[in-house]
Amino acid sequence: MESASFVSGTNVTLYLRDTGSAPVNFQTYFVKDSMGDQWRLDNWNPPGQPIAPNDLLIVNIAIGSGAGGCGNGCQYTGTPGAFTTFQFRQTYTVIVLTARNTQFTFTVIR
Repeated sequence: MESASFVSGTNVTLYLRDTGSAPVNFQTYFVKDSMGDQWRLDNWNPPGQPIAPNDLLIVNIAIGSGAGGCGNGCQYTGTPGAFTTFQFRQTYTVIVLTARNTQFTFTVIR
């Protein structure tokens, strides 16, 4: 991850560069708060894939089932209502999985 920027309380944009030697296809993401509450989106297919070696892919990571969130496709686990938006000055863990089941973990702070 080269950088991240929060678009709203339910969306963060990640700037991801493929520093490997093979193209990458993302298919799942997880977002966790410090208490272990988690949002998950399977069958994620951001535009611009596959990302070629050395190329940059800009992706949106959304949480929440309401307007502006990731909708009904997301699954939430954790304390009900505890993690509905990204809070200021809080740290979150974003994990993205590739089609080859490779895991990349990033930390973002709002």
